[in-house]
Amino acid sequence: MNAEWVVSKPQLQRTAHLIEATRRHPLWMRTAYAFAALMVACGVCALFDDRTINGVSVWSKPFKFSLSIAVYFATLAWFVPLLPNGYIKSRRGRWLTFVPMACAIFEIGYIVLQAARGEGPPLLETSDGRGAMGRGRRARAGRGLSVPRIERIDRP
Repeated sequence: MNAEWVVSKPQLQRTAHLIEATRRHPLWMRTAYAFAALMVACGVCALFDDRTINGVSVWSKPFKFSLSIAVYFATLAWFVPLLPNGYIKSRRGRWLTFVPMACAIFEIGYIVLQAARGEGPPLLETSDGRGAMGRGRRARAGRGLSVPRIERIDRP
């Protein structure tokens, strides 16, 4: 008996959208894929790690942030064609590409580190002052993530 693999049309369309977004801006889509993989890893960690803070798994925050950052970079990659021709290859365009990526990696890395240590959200004050230290660094990283949103683009 021969088994045939049947792929539905909606599945092919979703795959085509991912391929198209990857074609539009490969670096941002690879970043989105990396954060999606991190989200899966955080989900697996949540299954095996019993630690909680206020009744919530320590891995829930890195899971949610990884998901949101993956969607963020996939959305950026999708809308790259709306930029003027050659803009992404210009010096400003390269900054527009790399600054949000570096800030996201720092931001999520810090959140995952806190989860791995079993400590609370980095915004909580601690007796040793690490909460305040994390808040300042993360605030700067958050500003870097908003760069694509507020970047002024002069169109002809």
